[in-house]
Amino acid sequence: QLTNDLQQKTAALSKQVADSQFAAQAGAGGSAAPAAAASAEPAARPTTPDALLSAGKAALQKRDYDTAHDNAEAALKSAKGAFKVDAQFLLAQSLAGQKQYRQSAVAYYDAYRQSPKSARAPDALLGVTASLLALGDKKSACEALGKLNNEFPSPAPRVAHAAEIYGRKGGCN
Repeated sequence: QLTNDLQQKTAALSKQVADSQFAAQAGAGGSAAPAAAASAEPAARPTTPDALLSAGKAALQKRDYDTAHDNAEAALKSAKGAFKVDAQFLLAQSLAGQKQYRQSAVAYYDAYRQSPKSARAPDALLGVTASLLALGDKKSACEALGKLNNEFPSPAPRVAHAAEIYGRKGGCN
């Protein structure tokens, strides 16, 4: 029961961190902006990688993980460069939201591998850590956290704070 409780709390924390990371990256100031953006969007399904990502991120903010997942997969089919990394990251976030932690860990790691020196890389490694903790795999989570700390010794304050929390939850040294 304690393990289940810890997994639920870890999943909730992971979700909160992912939501706040997304909000910070999207520059969303409050709930009025996404609502206004949603009402201004046409009813037709987006088709360009940029439009798919925007729609997927909006769906993620609304906790509509299925739509975010569908948009991320569609964007991945035609996205290139930074759009591809963003689409992979959105896919990982949607999988985590659906509590598909094994798949989200793989998707986060794929986002990291696609661009290991990008601004998205620390967030991707943090996502790997959170997903592994949600699975109860503390050893692997600590390894991912170690990789984050080694490769990004001075991450953004929000990443450092989340890494510290995950390190405590995983019992990492």
